[in-house]
Amino acid sequence: MIYTLTTNPAVDVTMTMDSFKSHTVNRPKSEEYSANGKGINVAYVLQKLGVPVTTLGFFGGFSGKYIAGEVQNKGIACYPVFVDGITRINFSVTTADGEEYKVSGNGCAVSPEKQRELLTLIDGLQDMDMLVVSGSLSPGMEPCFYDELAVLLEKKNVPLVLDISSPYLKDLLKYRPLLIKPNEHELAEVFGLSCATQDEVKASMQQLHAWGVENVLLTMGEKGMYFSNGSELYFTDTYPIEFVSSVCAGDGTLGAFLSVWRKTDVTEALKLAAAVGADIVGSMGMGELERYPYFKEKIIVRKCCQ
Repeated sequence: MIYTLTTNPAVDVTMTMDSFKSHTVNRPKSEEYSANGKGINVAYVLQKLGVPVTTLGFFGGFSGKYIAGEVQNKGIACYPVFVDGITRINFSVTTADGEEYKVSGNGCAVSPEKQRELLTLIDGLQDMDMLVVSGSLSPGMEPCFYDELAVLLEKKNVPLVLDISSPYLKDLLKYRPLLIKPNEHELAEVFGLSCATQDEVKASMQQLHAWGVENVLLTMGEKGMYFSNGSELYFTDTYPIEFVSSVCAGDGTLGAFLSVWRKTDVTEALKLAAAVGADIVGSMGMGELERYPYFKEKIIVRKCCQ
């Protein structure tokens, strides 16, 4: 069973407008409310692709209960740890000229006691084959939480996948995570590495592997993505699609990749990941994920010379 952990989930409100102006009432042409959080989004895609998945996380107030309920309504098992406060609400506005505006809430604090409650819950799980940790820490949580979690998973012999933008990610590579998924901005800001050219990508991948990570999925938006396992490097392009919103796209890409990775040729995993990512970019929120099979047939993956 794949588990996902979202320590700071959110209700995402996605809107499209003709324009977005200050000092006036802006009314959307369309709007969507979704129960999200990066790990929850990964779980949505895994479930959509037929992979059993369970979600873990901290939830507070009316918004936290809404998220946990929506996850379960989609047929995904959810083990919530309820905390005081109100789970955050995020807003994304896309205008007719292609501009995108985002406001992300901070979230509610998670006490050390609640953190220990989650770690105890994880320690007791017997069917965990992989844990995907995505997103930011909630207020009140220190980066050492990641260390405690990584040590616990080492003891349980459970592979760890990390998709976090924290500067602390570099320190976590010593635990030899199975996979990390930085984007190009995180590659520069967290690791001080570059991907402007393929030679720079190769050098960056080599450095990440030297620091301890086993596999790297590097996403670069419309410019495509790279995958490296330390001995082989692959690149996949994207499917050109009219942009609607980038909300959930990176999470969907990761979920699609994990749904088949290690079960089939990596090129198939990359094609599926790119296709699902494109489907989401062309949708409000997560969308219905109905177009990706067509996109997948049009996407090309090539193996790069190391």
